[in-house]
Amino acid sequence: MADWICGTTNKDDRRDKLMRFKSGEIQVMCNCGVLTEGFDDPGTSVILMGRPTKSRSLYAQMAGRGTRPVDGLVDPIEAAGDRVMAIAGSTKPSCLIVDFVGNSGKHKLMSSADILGGKVLDEAINRAILKAKQSGGAVRMDAALSEEEEKRRQEQEEARKRNEARKANLVAKVRFSQKEINPFDAFDIQPVKARGWDSEKVLSEKQAQLLLKQGINPDKLSYVEGRQVISEMFRRWDKKLCTVKQASLLKRYGYDTRNMGLKQASEIITALRNSNWKKSSAVQQPVAAAATEDSHSNDSYADEQSPFK
Repeated sequence: MADWICGTTNKDDRRDKLMRFKSGEIQVMCNCGVLTEGFDDPGTSVILMGRPTKSRSLYAQMAGRGTRPVDGLVDPIEAAGDRVMAIAGSTKPSCLIVDFVGNSGKHKLMSSADILGGKVLDEAINRAILKAKQSGGAVRMDAALSEEEEKRRQEQEEARKRNEARKANLVAKVRFSQKEINPFDAFDIQPVKARGWDSEKVLSEKQAQLLLKQGINPDKLSYVEGRQVISEMFRRWDKKLCTVKQASLLKRYGYDTRNMGLKQASEIITALRNSNWKKSSAVQQPVAAAATEDSHSNDSYADEQSPFK
């Protein structure tokens, strides 16, 4: 009931074994890297996965060898609901994946939440998936994603306000030392989510040096996060807003630096220095002009303005 093939198996023997597997004479076909990608037998309904991998795409390819519906079953059916019903009533209503090496704990297969949550952060996607699982019934995933993303935004805004209120009432002597800057905290932006095609990319040497000059450790940023920070730096330079170093310093004193101009930031820092680094009534934040909406996205801005593309 079981047989095996490998990369050195004679082509005629391989063809014969695969035909016997397709007919059901052979029920289990063991292989090493031969039937991993591209092999197409819709009758395959169980995957016994014994190969560990760090690649999410390879994991999906291996699992995908068993996710085809029975050949010819759904091709003539147009309505999605009818296709689902046809699969459920067929000789292969599902695919069983037995994972012996823990790939399923490191990777996940594509779901409606991944497809609809292209610009939604992982935290909100995971919340929406958990909500769908706990509901026990059908869930509008687009609505669940929007709801969880709004909850996450509100929680972060409340946390930011609490932190600013705490800093506003904080009076202490400050000892300054060189420290790494968290650019996302300084700029009040959320890190973008890396996609699969960016997972292996790294920042160039020039990009890394630019971040280091601003006190940012490039080793702690992914490729996508590094590009996002560089794009934000160029946007702020273009609009003459305060730098990441100024923003990081002023946020320690509770100042809102999101739309603060370069000159305003310099004046406040000078006043703080003259008051022995104590935030007093004499050091008030000027009223900043309303920021204009930037028509560029982070990625497009980096592509158009950055000398490192």
